[in-house]
Amino acid sequence: MQELCHFPVGVQTSGGAGPPGTSVSVYAASADGSVAVAREIAELIRAKAARGELAVLGLATGSTSQGTYDELVRLHREEGLSFHNVVAFNLDEYWPMPPEALQSYHRFTAKQDSFGEELHDVPPRGDL
Repeated sequence: MQELCHFPVGVQTSGGAGPPGTSVSVYAASADGSVAVAREIAELIRAKAARGELAVLGLATGSTSQGTYDELVRLHREEGLSFHNVVAFNLDEYWPMPPEALQSYHRFTAKQDSFGEELHDVPPRGDL
């Protein structure tokens, strides 16, 4: 994974790398960026689990996020990352669309060999 450059929080760039309070990393390949983002998410999930807290994730649609979801699945299957303390929301879902509708993002994530499939295997929480 090759990070080409990193702009830490507060550093201004001529192109305006990101909103105030954010840092921006640029990678040679999108796959490298996907792995880096998945690792950050995994660290958040583990840190929250260690404190007995829920990790709340908003799942975006589209092909851009797929590499990150694939890496999270790999971390789950090969390195034991648990999603039992994760609450996920599909950001692009529409109401009152039924979950099984062809256009439903819930249906999309349930049918993919992806992060959504792994989350669907987690028992529902009754305390939310």
